[in-house]
Amino acid sequence: MNKKTKAYRPITILLAMAAILSLFAAEQQTVYAAPKALPDYLAAQAAIANATIKLQPPQITTHPQNKSVIEGQTASFTVAATGSGTLKYQWQLRRPPYISNFADISSTNSQYTGASSPTLQVAANTTASNGNRYRCVVSNALGSATSNTATLTVNAVAPAITTHPQSKSVSDGQAASFTVAASGSGTLKYQWQVRRPPFTVDFADIASTNSQYTGASSPTLKVTAPTTASNNNRYRCVVSNSAGSATSNTATLTVNATAPTITTQPENQSVAVGQTATFFVAASGSGTLKYQWEYYHRDGVWLDTELAGFSGMNTATLKVQATDASMDGRRFRCEVSNAVGSVYSNEAKISVTPDAPIITAHPQNKSVTEGQAATFSVSATGTGTLSYQWEYYHRDGVWLEADTEGFSGMATPTLKVTTSDTSLNGRRLRVEVSNAGGSVYSNEAKITVTAAASSAATSTGQSEASTPSGSSTSTAAQEGQNGASSANETASGDPAELDELANVDLEEASADNDSNLLAKRFRWEWILLLCIPVMAFIIIAQNRKLKLAKPGMPICGNCGAKVQTGTKFCPECGKPMGVLKQDLIEE
Repeated sequence: MNKKTKAYRPITILLAMAAILSLFAAEQQTVYAAPKALPDYLAAQAAIANATIKLQPPQITTHPQNKSVIEGQTASFTVAATGSGTLKYQWQLRRPPYISNFADISSTNSQYTGASSPTLQVAANTTASNGNRYRCVVSNALGSATSNTATLTVNAVAPAITTHPQSKSVSDGQAASFTVAASGSGTLKYQWQVRRPPFTVDFADIASTNSQYTGASSPTLKVTAPTTASNNNRYRCVVSNSAGSATSNTATLTVNATAPTITTQPENQSVAVGQTATFFVAASGSGTLKYQWEYYHRDGVWLDTELAGFSGMNTATLKVQATDASMDGRRFRCEVSNAVGSVYSNEAKISVTPDAPIITAHPQNKSVTEGQAATFSVSATGTGTLSYQWEYYHRDGVWLEADTEGFSGMATPTLKVTTSDTSLNGRRLRVEVSNAGGSVYSNEAKITVTAAASSAATSTGQSEASTPSGSSTSTAAQEGQNGASSANETASGDPAELDELANVDLEEASADNDSNLLAKRFRWEWILLLCIPVMAFIIIAQNRKLKLAKPGMPICGNCGAKVQTGTKFCPECGKPMGVLKQDLIEE
């Protein structure tokens, strides 16, 4: 390289520098021309020195200051800065307890305005924003600068009562409500208090567990069911927050007493003897209610005397033991009273159902001789008056009440058959015992009547013993009462005629006394003696032996049952014997 070339090297370097600085000159709106001569070169160097002095990063000139506001007010923070070109601003926030670092405040956060401007506004501050810290970062193309931290203090506002509770007057048992309204910072707390007569004790907080109240820690207190015991109670409310408290005026509760009212009437009761009937009444009214049960005596008179078997005469529940059936239909009512007045309940009646009778001793079978009396007895227990009705078996399951003929005591525990005859032989008897609770039948008892021996029967027996078997005289002697029929049957020999002659009216035969019976037998014996020759002639003519019919037991013309001689009523069908058919026994 020659000396001339070396002489122009500084000029080349200057030209290169001028080209680089032209880039910055455009931002500063300064145009530098390439030096053409040495004077121009010197001017270019001076321009470069000026350009270097004007390009600066941001510098904070005024830092934001701490602010203290009342809750609900707006707080503003401002920053000032210098620097080259356009400066950019970004406010940042750090909340207590300052665990997290500062974070940019979004421009969309409605609580803030100017988050990207020199002034930040925090609107409607609450105590939740108390202690928040703010700062601003200012930047340009050459760098950034961060302001000092500014702290926001939000002071809470103590409560202030805007609406005081008002005194209330209600009836006994009617709910009452008291309401308070207040303003203040943050969350307001409410505590209702009560002071009771005679006001020797100051106001005391109402517990939230007190069942007499609801809303003890809310703006509205409700006294659910005040009684006269709550009359003149005084109430107030203390409203508080972090800044302080305010107490409302006092409101007085007046509870007016009311007379009793029956809410549940006593009801009729039905029990058996020995059981207990329970009557219940329910009532509402002021103060302490008093109860007095009464029972109807007579002539419109009600008595409140406690009788044997009564309990709870002065309570809401009366218990009455039904000692016997005489209590059936007794009426009860209850008077409920307090200091204001009284009221009577509806009447309620007790119905006592007696127990059905119980047979303790059944009538027994009896065996008597014709003409003797027979006695049947029954023993029974039961409530109230027992009724008796004796019955006898008729037929086909039909029982008839014993009539007065030949009986006495049909409606008493003892039945007497005054005159027994053979018509009653085998008669079945029973008795029905009844009361208001029901009835019961005794076991059946049967009467057996044995025919009495007579002089005529004795003579007949002797005649029968001395007369040969098969003779007509012997046949007549065996059946004194029906001898005539047997004789006619023997004389005729016609079976149809024998049946017809055997029919005898039992009632007529029973009415004959012993003397008539002997006369009839004597008359028929003569007839039989006259018939003997005729009978002998017939036997010889027919050349056969006739078997004579021997009279046996009478047969009932209704059902065909064999009965004892002299029976008036058939023991099987129960009908009067009427016309009988004679049972014939061949010898």
